Amino acid sequence: SIVFVVVWLLDHRRLGTALIAAVAAGGAIAVWRAVRKQPVRQVLGGFVGVALSALIAQRTHRAANFFLLGVVINAVYLGALLISLAVRRPLIAYVGGFMSENFNWREDEQHRRAATNSTWVWAAIFALKLAVQVPLLHANQTAALGIAKFAMGYPLFILGGWLTWRSVRRASGISTPDAAATD
Repeated sequence: SIVFVVVWLLDHRRLGTALIAAVAAGGAIAVWRAVRKQPVRQVLGGFVGVALSALIAQRTHRAANFFLLGVVINAVYLGALLISLAVRRPLIAYVGGFMSENFNWREDEQHRRAATNSTWVWAAIFALKLAVQVPLLHANQTAALGIAKFAMGYPLFILGGWLTWRSVRRASGISTPDAAATD
C-alpha cells in the first residue's frame, strides 16, 4: 500500500505505474517471506490481497479503489464480530481460549465478560477503521486512504491485542504488571 501511494504520487497520479510497483513490491515481499520459510498461506494471502487490490483499481480506473478490498474485509470482520455478540457467542472467546488453558468463557462469568468486552474492543477497532476509510474512499482520497491504512493498521492491531490479552489475563486471575501497580 505504501509503495502504491508513493509511486502514484511521484508519477503524477498515473495508475498503471503505481499498480505495477505495488504488485512487484508484493511479489518481492512474498519471495522474501518464502525464503525465510514463513507459512505459504501467509505469503500467498498477502500477495493475493495486493494483486486483487491492484486488479480492482485497474478495472475501475480509480486509484482509491486499491483500498476497496481492505474496506470490505474490515466490514466483514465488523459484521462477524457484531453477529457473534448478538448471538451471545463472542468471537474473541475462540481466540481467547488459546491464550489460556483455563479460559472457559461458557461457564465462567468473568471469562464470558472478558470475551464479550474483548469482542467489543475489536468491533470498535473495525468500526473506527470504517468510519475513517469509507468517507475517504467515497471522496476518492487515495493518499489519505494510504496514510489511514498505515496509521490504523499495526497500531490499532497492537492496541486490540494488548487489551484482549490484559482482559483475558485479568479474568483468569493472572495479575498484569500495570494492574498490580494500580491495586
